[in-house]
Amino acid sequence: MGFVFTSVSFAQTYKLDEFGQADDADLKDRVNWIFTFLNHSEPVTAYVIVYGAVDRQISDSEQTELLVRIRHSIARSPDHEKRITTMFGGLRKDETAEVYIVPEGGEPPVPTWTIANSGGKKEALLWTTSRFHEEDGVLEDFVNRAVLYRIAEEESKDQTEPPDADYNGPAYTLPDESVPVTTEDEPETAPETITETNLQPEIKSPSIEIATQAEPTPALTAEDLEEIRFSWIQKEFGAAVIRRDGAHGVMIYYADDQFYDISRLEPFIEHGRDRIAEKAGIDPALIQVTFGGYRGRAQIEYYIVPEDGIEPEGRPEER
Repeated sequence: MGFVFTSVSFAQTYKLDEFGQADDADLKDRVNWIFTFLNHSEPVTAYVIVYGAVDRQISDSEQTELLVRIRHSIARSPDHEKRITTMFGGLRKDETAEVYIVPEGGEPPVPTWTIANSGGKKEALLWTTSRFHEEDGVLEDFVNRAVLYRIAEEESKDQTEPPDADYNGPAYTLPDESVPVTTEDEPETAPETITETNLQPEIKSPSIEIATQAEPTPALTAEDLEEIRFSWIQKEFGAAVIRRDGAHGVMIYYADDQFYDISRLEPFIEHGRDRIAEKAGIDPALIQVTFGGYRGRAQIEYYIVPEDGIEPEGRPEER
């Protein structure tokens, strides 16, 4: 791919290139084209907007493979990298990249959201899956009361059981009440012989102990405790939902409903949903919460559903 350039000036934002999947050689040529264009068109900047394929899972950091490769290729030239902005633009039928040239003072390009009409695709998109750290005690408050009673009974039973009747210690003999108790296994020791040496008082060297006082750990604030309690939420999920016109979110949570009290656990999940919505500045009703059934490890699946799309269903595990 070869190009000839002269000095160019633009009055408004201009689309320079658009492409889909590209092998390494093709991608390098296209990025080099951006570099060359910037060299001959100062002072301008470039914008690269990458759209993910609607039928592929997008990671929670909104990184598509093509976007990562483009950023890596641009990073070869730090001077040019300062003048190029890359961003995730949403979903389309196929993964696509658009390259724009923006003159000084020009309007940056705006991504176009197309999930609602991307080839008639209606299936929900699995955005990410996250697990609760049950070993950290996040879900302790929601253990089924029947389970707690059973555990308490077992612990009480263990504490009240009589000691084992079998005793394997030394056998004590008491031939006469006037003699002290001895054991059969204890050898008789001769009385200590008093000598001049052991009459001397024992002199111990003084020991010096240096007390070190540990710095006190600062107490956690109420805000810190709440942050720990809801460390499981995917904070950027709300922002990912509103990037898609007409879409809404669904959080499907899974847990052992024989171990946890689902009637108390669900409000906790909804509270986490509310925190996600608050961060994105959206109505919590835009994100639904539903119980998906049993799974051995408590976890949540986050879905983005296009406008008039098909609602996702729970996928429980077999017990």
